Amino acid sequence: MGKVHGKSGKASIDADQITEIGSWSADITTGLVETTALQDAYMEHLAGPVGMTGTIEVFWDSDNTAGQVAMMTAVITPTALSLYLYEDATHYFSLEAFIEAGTVVSIADAVKRTYSFTSHGLFAYNVPA
Repeated sequence: MGKVHGKSGKASIDADQITEIGSWSADITTGLVETTALQDAYMEHLAGPVGMTGTIEVFWDSDNTAGQVAMMTAVITPTALSLYLYEDATHYFSLEAFIEAGTVVSIADAVKRTYSFTSHGLFAYNVPA
């Protein structure tokens, strides 16, 4: 496949695209538990559950009722959403996630909103067969 340009990236809730995205990011982490004992020469850990957190940065679009407005509704009335984060047309993460939001209003820019998400249960990285 080779290199992929970010211009093809997108995000959606179910089949509804979130519009006006400037960027999205995702971090996958493993809950590590330290098990290093006295007199061990090196640290040891046990792997625990895996989770994903990240952000979706948008220019606020109040007309995007099935995308941005749905995310803001999920912030106000905490509900897990089915979120899809596309790197290109065929490579994407799929997950259930809880959403939080922050807003920036500036005289020098359009209204921007940063949605933070935290996975809730299983998530996957999907690639074409």
